[in-house]
Amino acid sequence: MQQAAQTTPSYKDLIEENLFLARQLKELKADKDHLEDLVRLLKRQRFAPKSEVQNAAQGTLFNEAEALTAEDSLDDDSVDTGKSDPKPKQGNRGKPVRSSLPADLPRVDRIVDLPESEKICPAGLPLKRMGEEVSEQLGVKPAEPFVLRTIRPKYAPCECPACQAHRDGPAYDTAGKRAVKIMPLPAQPIPKSFASPSLLAMIATAKYGDGLPLYRQEELFKRIGIDLSRQTIAGWMVRCGDIVKPLINLAKDELISGPVILCDETRVQVLKRPGKKPTAKSYMWCFKSDSDRAKHVILFELGPGRGHEVPMNFLQDYSGYLHTDGFEAYETLAAKMPSIILVGDWAHVRRKFDEAIKAFPQDFKGEIKVKTGFDLINELFRIDREVIPYGATDDERHRIRQEISKPIIERLKAWADNIRPSVRPKSLSGIALKYMIERWNKLVLFLDQPILRLDTNPVENAIRPFVMGRKAWLFSATVAGAEASAALYSLISMARAHGHRINEYLEAVFTDLPAAKSIDEVEALLPWNWEPSPAA
Repeated sequence: MQQAAQTTPSYKDLIEENLFLARQLKELKADKDHLEDLVRLLKRQRFAPKSEVQNAAQGTLFNEAEALTAEDSLDDDSVDTGKSDPKPKQGNRGKPVRSSLPADLPRVDRIVDLPESEKICPAGLPLKRMGEEVSEQLGVKPAEPFVLRTIRPKYAPCECPACQAHRDGPAYDTAGKRAVKIMPLPAQPIPKSFASPSLLAMIATAKYGDGLPLYRQEELFKRIGIDLSRQTIAGWMVRCGDIVKPLINLAKDELISGPVILCDETRVQVLKRPGKKPTAKSYMWCFKSDSDRAKHVILFELGPGRGHEVPMNFLQDYSGYLHTDGFEAYETLAAKMPSIILVGDWAHVRRKFDEAIKAFPQDFKGEIKVKTGFDLINELFRIDREVIPYGATDDERHRIRQEISKPIIERLKAWADNIRPSVRPKSLSGIALKYMIERWNKLVLFLDQPILRLDTNPVENAIRPFVMGRKAWLFSATVAGAEASAALYSLISMARAHGHRINEYLEAVFTDLPAAKSIDEVEALLPWNWEPSPAA
């Protein structure tokens, strides 16, 4: 009996056990609700339209021909130049139709005339020509390779008495033999290679501008009778990455001197990285100047990981605002570099609220509390997009944000503080609220700093061509190849941002940069300084 009494739990133990079980049950229920939210969200992302995170046209990205043929066939896009109409033509559905093809394209005339027998009137007299109708279509020829021959005439001293009398002059070498005079070979992008600047520009544009892998370009060259292996092409691209480094270094100096930098990162696989397995992830970091500057600087930097070390090394001389998403590596970076002030991204906050809304059951009849926060954030974007005039000065932007945006921010903060205690922390709504409140001081910096944006969308747009190209070429074989890709993606992205034709710009760079002798000649090739040659 005494042993039984010792093993019987006390009333206090039972209460503590019940409380423990109740807490555990509450946590399990929270986990269950969180997982149900995730399942509903994933179903929505998998099967429903993704209007918040994806452009509506992106659904037909890989189905363009089939999806657009029926619609486009209803409109006549032919060009009739027989009449001049100051207003743009309208298709059958009211859509504008191209009025003319570029005037600088060469024209090839094709005469479609009546047979001679139909140029005679019933009385037997020739018809009088009264004019013509001209219709234009865009034609194209396949790539036409050619061999660029560089011919350098050679000259020797003549047999005149003057030359014979000065055998110790510049016309003769130390052995008294006549010296041959010839112009040196122009500087080549890749010495002792048959790759011309135009060929290198075409290959680089195709891969880094259009996402066409080198093995596909190898097949394209075979179709036009050129046997050019992808190993050779890959070696050329690595050399091209080295060629453009002076431009990348100058662009980095310009980026560091600015007041705001936007940053984002994405994964990349490098098969032969020393000390790492081929399946290990590396990361490509993208740094972009603020969008309102006349000089659009976009730089890619290869990193071995996703830690703070990569941006810290890249930004070691930078002092200013760093606009990023909420990734924790940036918090570590800011803690180690007091010269950097982190700026929050309202687009990521809005995305969290959007995910929380989509996680609710479709037949949910109650009030979706986080909808209020989502609408208020959208209002902030609407003000910056519609109320603040295009080209507004910093003072104008600051005044409008203080008068209109600041009250919305105050409403949003009061709403979040009031609603948070009633929202389950592990729910997507709770996660969205926590994400916003923890970054609040960084998110509201735009109110007092008119040079700041609400989001990091420009750098995400800049990194998107790299992500889309990665879907085609999948990985980089070596670190040197990945670093060359970073340099060429940087240069092409900046050329695109300044409105240049990428192929034309790269050909100029590969032609003039190897011959540059001064810093001024290099600076002239930066995308914001370079101007295309006028058409002949």
